[in-house]
Amino acid sequence: MAFFDHDNKPQLKEAFEMIEKQGFHYAYSAMCIEHWFILHFENCGKAFINAEEALKYLKKFMPNYHKTKTNAFKELKNRLELALERATILNKQQHEGFPAYKRNPHFTINALYNYFEELKELHKS
Repeated sequence: MAFFDHDNKPQLKEAFEMIEKQGFHYAYSAMCIEHWFILHFENCGKAFINAEEALKYLKKFMPNYHKTKTNAFKELKNRLELALERATILNKQQHEGFPAYKRNPHFTINALYNYFEELKELHKS
């Protein structure tokens, strides 16, 4: 399993190829994790140029957010369902012919979440 975001990484294509070749499940957010956080507050289909731009946008909703010193998940937990729905809708609006690493915005966090929910249900049985 892997989690990563775009953040202008030059090896993004290679990362996707390796993950798919290995058959890993992954969570991906283009351009950055902050865009995923924004979806908890509004339907934002903006193609951010970089993480700094998304961070500035996120601060409208989470003024005390800091990339390395926060427990954002605690604050976002009650808005998760909205973010999952919004990510699914935004992904459907993307051009299917484009590989995932070229899409912006693009999220697979919702698919990974659904995978974990399925595993949880299997363990209940």
